Amino acid sequence: PSLFAHVQKLKGDNSKYLLTVADPAAEEVQVDVLNAAGRLLMTHKIVGKGQFAQVYNFNKIEGEVFFQVSTDNGTVTAEN
Repeated sequence: PSLFAHVQKLKGDNSKYLLTVADPAAEEVQVDVLNAAGRLLMTHKIVGKGQFAQVYNFNKIEGEVFFQVSTDNGTVTAEN
C-alpha cells in the first residue's frame, strides 16, 4: 500500500507526538487518536494534503495514545 504513517514521541516532553503521513495519491487523510482502551479521543481531517507532518500535544491525557490514519488506500495504526 502507498499509505505510510509514523509517530514519534518528542524528547523532553512526554505529551507531544510528531505524526508523519505519506500517501501521494490521497486527497483526504483522517487521523483518529485513541487511548490504550481503544476509546476515540479526537478526529482530525486533512483535505488536500496526502503528505504532511503534524505535532499533537496531549498534555491533558494520561497514558499511551495511538494514531489510526485512514485514506482511500486503507487504514494503518502508527504506534510510538
